[in-house]
Amino acid sequence: MLNSVIPPYIVGGTSLTTPLSAGMTTTVQSTVPTFTIGDLAPTLYLLYQYYPSIFYVTQTTAPQQSYLTGILGFMFQSLGGQNGVYWVLQGRWNPVNGLGQINIYGLNSVLKLINSRQLGQ
Repeated sequence: MLNSVIPPYIVGGTSLTTPLSAGMTTTVQSTVPTFTIGDLAPTLYLLYQYYPSIFYVTQTTAPQQSYLTGILGFMFQSLGGQNGVYWVLQGRWNPVNGLGQINIYGLNSVLKLINSRQLGQ
């Protein structure tokens, strides 16, 4: 309430992204129980270092079938914008969201692959 008036909802920022990211991480962790994600940021930065060619989703459009099978790539690139203090430039690290937005299907796929290699399967 502001001056006895209920303003329209403005949703965004860390108040929105933090619980969404936590939920997506928990979903991925539950499908690969023998691989502990731990602190997500170091895991993502290691994936970025060791798998740069497949880190980002490179498709600009997705065929309808991909809604059933998933889109490869761990992260979606930030396309640009600003939060009033920081500017986001496409394809570059930024203080607003770091490397981009999580692609839950792609992250889940690569963690399963890494886990199977660690277990020698």
